[in-house]
Amino acid sequence: MKKRANTFIRLILIVSALVAVAILPAPLLDRLFLPWAFARADRPALTGTWVGSLATATGRPRGVIFELWLPEPEGEDGLVRDWQSAPYGELQGTARVCDERGQVRAYTLEGEPENRQATRLYLYATPVETPRPEGLTFSWINGAWNRANSLDLSVQFYWAQDDAAISGPDYPDTQAEAALQMTRGGDTEFQAICAGFPHSD
Repeated sequence: MKKRANTFIRLILIVSALVAVAILPAPLLDRLFLPWAFARADRPALTGTWVGSLATATGRPRGVIFELWLPEPEGEDGLVRDWQSAPYGELQGTARVCDERGQVRAYTLEGEPENRQATRLYLYATPVETPRPEGLTFSWINGAWNRANSLDLSVQFYWAQDDAAISGPDYPDTQAEAALQMTRGGDTEFQAICAGFPHSD
């Protein structure tokens, strides 16, 4: 009898969840199913501005700033999310990356959390400039969020040349991921990181 009662309770919970998805407004659904996207009294949201720095496999420094947000729904009438293919929501954003030569590259970011609390996530960086400038280029970014004010990420690179994305022993910075530690910050902190690099022509 107890086992049958537990099965009935689970069935009721599943049905209730399906009804909620069908009738609740999108903002309420987002708050229910995507807690990482909304700040609470006891913790901040994953979304917002992050800054940090990294060194490539050959020691080249990079300053990095992310702006992350939860994109608007793109389903029917712009009100329905694709919960089937992205059950934990989606991430979008922008990135700027400075180097030791004072050059700044801009990217768009797209990705997803890997769980409901977004303690694991991945992003893909796409250069804004068309055609892509030749040189070392961000690609996949993945790692962890501590549900507070720290991102512990790893960045993969390729070498952009003409229309090709190249990796291999001739491009050693594409052979290893670079650790990227990020904290809350803004443009002031990003500019300070970039200004602190030894200048190289």
